Order: sequence, then structure tokens, then C-alpha cells
Amino acid sequence: MEWVKTYTSDKTYHFDFSKTKNQTSHALDAAIDAAAYISEHYPPPYTLLLSGGVDSQAMLWAWHKSKVPYKTLSAVYNHNLNDHDLETIRTFAANHDISINFTDFDLFNFLETEYESYSDKYFCGSPQICTFMKIADGVKEGTVIMSGNFIQRDQIVIPRNVAGLWHYKKLSNRNVIPYFFLETEDLAWAFNEYSWEVPVKFNYDVKVKTYQNFDFPIIPQEKKYNGFEKVKDWYDTNYKKPIPLENKVAKIMGQGSNRTFDLLYRNKFEVKFSQYKYVYKC
Repeated sequence: MEWVKTYTSDKTYHFDFSKTKNQTSHALDAAIDAAAYISEHYPPPYTLLLSGGVDSQAMLWAWHKSKVPYKTLSAVYNHNLNDHDLETIRTFAANHDISINFTDFDLFNFLETEYESYSDKYFCGSPQICTFMKIADGVKEGTVIMSGNFIQRDQIVIPRNVAGLWHYKKLSNRNVIPYFFLETEDLAWAFNEYSWEVPVKFNYDVKVKTYQNFDFPIIPQEKKYNGFEKVKDWYDTNYKKPIPLENKVAKIMGQGSNRTFDLLYRNKFEVKFSQYKYVYKC
């Protein structure tokens, strides 16, 4: 994202994604070119951090087509609680004879012992996003790449929690690409023209159609998963320890939900970082 102009003022982070040239590339070609660009500017090996979503599938397809050597990594949580999320990446990989490296990840231990330190260090109130950071830290060599999203309808919105990955890149001293689909200007803008052709608000179904329109053979999920749906169910049913009063304060103030997982790991953290603002210009 070296092409993006950034500056900070009073806990407000400004990102300028304005075009500097006319967009001419087909989106898949731009994604393949972005893989080549990364191989010229970042150290190998290149590890793609993959969930089961369509963005991960599209990124994997671009690297597969680019012929740039790469590795893959998909984390499997305790009790296979994110198996519903990984199902589509397994099917996608099998359809195209691509090998995926699945590795066990002790999510419970991370949440209970390390999550808060990651959250504080990278200004991130999302346990999901901080989990991705921890998984990335397990890759000791080369460059870790996460998919991110592309510009749509002349807008780029990186939610406050997802912006934690930008802080992670800046503060971790790791070779990390937090948003593959924003890494080059050509790729970031490549999908934009088509998104205007869809006469509804941009949503998951429109994203699927957009990828398919540009020849990414992605497999839509039944609905857009984040991988933590069954993790939250597990905490509702199985977590028996007392929840500290300080964790309940945010909900008392009307922020968040009463679900055990949110009381433990989300509500108070999102409130803590709500003071940080992110402004995007296209």
C-alpha cells in the first residue's frame, strides 16, 4: 500500500486512495500482477493466510495463476470450531488441485492469555483480527499476506477493528501485507467499475457476483462467516468461570451484547478503541 497517502492527527488516521492514473487492467490480471509486485518488493517465502471466505479464495486463485511460489496457512481452532468457515476453502483447493496447509491453533489459550496484549499493542478491539495477527506471528520467515477487500462504488471502508491490521504492519516489524486487494493501485480500483453496474447496495451477494464477473472461480459460503460463530456458541455453553465485573461495564453502558464471549473478549475492547477514527478518501 505504498501508493496510499497516510497521515495521523489527534487519534484520527487519514488514508488517501485517490487515483493517480487511469485504470485499464482486468481485475484478475491486476491481482496476478500484484503477486508479481509483491515478489519483487518483499522477501520470500510468501505465506497466504486463508480463511474460507471468497476474498481468501480469490487471493489464492491470483497467486495460483501468477506462478509465483507461495505457501498457504489455514488455522484450525479447538474442537474444529471454525470448520464451517474452512469448508469452502477445502472444496475450492480440491477443485483446483491446490494444497492447503492446515495447522491446529489453540484459540482458547490465545484469548485467555495473549489477546489483551495484542489488542492494546495494535489498537484493535476485535478478537478475530487479533487472532489473525497471532497466527501471522507463527510464520517466522518471509512475508505473510492477508486478503482484505477492494474499492467498491468509489469507496474504501476499513472498519476500525480491521484497521488493526494496518497498525500491526506498522508496529510489528514484520513483513506483512494486511490487505492484498489494496496493495497496488491497479488492483484496488480494478473492481470498481463493475460494482456500479449492480443496482443494489454493495453486500456479500454483490461481492460474489463481482468476483465471478472477473473470472475468479470462488465458491460462495451459505452466508458470510467470520469463523467465530461456533466459538461464541461454545463459550455460551461451556465457559463456567466468573466473568469479572470490569468486563460487564461496557454492556451496562449499553455497548455490545450479553453473550459470554462478547462480555469476555469484545465489548470493553471495542469501547476502549472507539476514540480512534479512520477517514478514507477516494
